[in-house]
Amino acid sequence: MTERATLVIEDDGPVIRAYYEDLIQIRQQQAVRRGTLAFALDGLDFGPDVIHGKRLPTTA
Repeated sequence: MTERATLVIEDDGPVIRAYYEDLIQIRQQQAVRRGTLAFALDGLDFGPDVIHGKRLPTTA
């Protein structure tokens, strides 16, 4: 008969390592910045409506 190895996990911690979660977050932030840049190159602005307490003029 063949013996099968059983996987024993004694730690109940997260399965995904912290540095990998950070890498995922960094890549998501880069994707958002790339998308915003692509719109900006076409003349579309997705910035905040208020900067330093001053409301920016909007073009509708």
